[in-house]
Amino acid sequence: MVRQQSAIAAYWHEYARQLPPPPTAEQRAAAQEAAEDSSRRERVAAAERFEQFRWGGRAPSNRLRLLGGNVLGVARTDRDLLDSFEALGEQAQRAAACWLARRAFELAELDRLDWVRPALDAMDRGDRLPAPFTSLDGAYARLRGGAIQSYIVVAASEGAPAPPRVIHRPSFALPALFSAIEPDPLQALVDAFSHAAATFDHDREILIAELCARFIT
Repeated sequence: MVRQQSAIAAYWHEYARQLPPPPTAEQRAAAQEAAEDSSRRERVAAAERFEQFRWGGRAPSNRLRLLGGNVLGVARTDRDLLDSFEALGEQAQRAAACWLARRAFELAELDRLDWVRPALDAMDRGDRLPAPFTSLDGAYARLRGGAIQSYIVVAASEGAPAPPRVIHRPSFALPALFSAIEPDPLQALVDAFSHAAATFDHDREILIAELCARFIT
């Protein structure tokens, strides 16, 4: 300032002299890096919270994370049971998967059919499934052409506005057989449980109690 013209000018001149110096280039770079690091931490924390939500309240092991099929659905409904499935040995996983498929077929009354029993026996032996179980579509086609009508009327959940629904149990049970022969024993167990539980529907706790008594200590 060459010449002070007024008291106001003097005030602002003094104010300007008291301001801290602007940040250096190094300080600006450090502040930007700190902001980006904070943003990264927030994104990681949000991703972890979302993963825990998807997996029923806690993060999965790498083994579970790599599974496909119905693993996320089982994690959300039966997280502790899913961990118990993983802890079993492969032989026990396979045995439990086959048992679940049979229980679903028994409840749906599919095990009474002559064209179904050979497929269940082949499953237990680890053999290739006979026709019409060479594909799920083929098995469904044969089922639709049969006379079995194992339906159950399930009431809506308490407080829910939806009306009671009708479940055709054989349609829910049929995929359990194909799940039980999945190459990965853990995948077989997870998916067979999912289909068997759907077959049992409101009686699923009976299925879980039987399953735990047989295979999970």
